Amino acid sequence: EFLRFARPATLRVEPNDLNEIARSVAALVENQAASQSVVVEKDLPEKLPKVSTDGDQIKQILLNLTIN
Repeated sequence: EFLRFARPATLRVEPNDLNEIARSVAALVENQAASQSVVVEKDLPEKLPKVSTDGDQIKQILLNLTIN
């Protein structure tokens, strides 16, 4: 696992639906949050255009923000 942080990741830039990424991160943390009496609320705008980005990195960023 340390090696993953030691070397830069290869970017996979492609059109991504940010709402879908946010929903997938929310789904990952909802059970843990509920066990601590925390409700995960999602207020996502409709019809966002896709954004050219690395979806995995955005997912990791959102997961880090959510957990911390």
